[in-house]
Amino acid sequence: MLEYDKTLILFGRSSFINEIKNDIPELIKKYHTMGCNYFCESFPDVEYVVFYDDIIPKVKPESTIITNVRHYYDATKNCYNLCHTHKNIEFYTINKNSNDFSFRDSQLNFCIHTPSMALNWAYRKGFKNVVIAGIDLIVQTPHFDKDTTPDANCPNFTDSAVLVARKHLTKVASRYLNLYQLNPKSDIEIKKITLQDLKQ
Repeated sequence: MLEYDKTLILFGRSSFINEIKNDIPELIKKYHTMGCNYFCESFPDVEYVVFYDDIIPKVKPESTIITNVRHYYDATKNCYNLCHTHKNIEFYTINKNSNDFSFRDSQLNFCIHTPSMALNWAYRKGFKNVVIAGIDLIVQTPHFDKDTTPDANCPNFTDSAVLVARKHLTKVASRYLNLYQLNPKSDIEIKKITLQDLKQ
């Protein structure tokens, strides 16, 4: 059984989210949770929101934002108002590095996709366990909310990018965190966990 206070559920936006959407509110109430990018627009009660690119979701004031420090300085983007009015926000310089986590103050390493920096953050914040849900790392997989968000097209990773991102999960993030995959159909080589396990 996972310790609630040391466990983070990290939600991505693959179509798997539609299979568990009725259970997500319960998980949000029970665990620390983080949503990548626009996830929070469908599930606004998520505790943390992480984004890297020019992806500016509508974030509930109670949620904590983790994002790229460049958004703080860019007054021409619509993120300016969000980043200067939202009180729960953490800015980080982002270092593109697929071989390790960053341990420098106010810096996170990034490898291919947003969850990589979220995992670096989770370790730095003292989490021991991270359950990934909706992070399937398939070359083309539609977003669960693809019809309602500005980036309606599904992510278009190349085969090589998917391999690098998967290796980052299994060889890098797994050195620091106990990783669990909630999608039973995923072929990423990390330990599986079920909804029933999380609800116990």
